[in-house]
Amino acid sequence: MADENQQVQETFQIGTIYLKDISFETSNSPDVWNAQGKLAPETEITSSISALRQDVYEVILKVNVTVKVNDNTAFIVEIQQAGVFMIQNFTQDRLNYMLNSYCLSILFPYARANIADLVTRGGFPPLTLGIMNFDAMYAQRIQQLREEAAKAATATGATA
Repeated sequence: MADENQQVQETFQIGTIYLKDISFETSNSPDVWNAQGKLAPETEITSSISALRQDVYEVILKVNVTVKVNDNTAFIVEIQQAGVFMIQNFTQDRLNYMLNSYCLSILFPYARANIADLVTRGGFPPLTLGIMNFDAMYAQRIQQLREEAAKAATATGATA
C-alpha cells in the first residue's frame, strides 16, 4: 500500500511539434518592392488548447504578422505552430501555467524560424521576431482575471 504522504511525480513530455497551418500573402506585389520606406511589422499572438485525451493536450501558438511600408501592406504571414504534450500529475494551477506559458515558450522558436524562412522565401529581407516572455504574459493575464473577479464580487456584493 502506497504511503499517503508520498508525492506523485509530475511528468512532462513533448509528443510532437508540427505546423498546423501556414499562410503568406503579398497582395501588393510586385509594387511593394518599389515602395520607399521602412518595413513596419505588427504582430498578434494568441493560443488555443485542447485536451486530446487524459493528460494529453494539443497547444497551438498562433502568430499573425502584418508588415506595412508606409500605409501599404507589404505582406501578411500567419502561422499556427502546434505541439502535442503529455502532462501528468500537475496541480490545476501548475497545469494552467504549463499549457499557457511553458508549452508556448517551447513552440515559439519553431514559429519564429518558420516565419523567418517563409518571409525570405517570399522575397523579403529576413524578419526575426523578438523574444517573447510568456511567463510575464501569463502572470499579467492571471492578474487581470483576479482583478475582474474582484470587481465582479464587489458589484455582486453591492447589489445583494
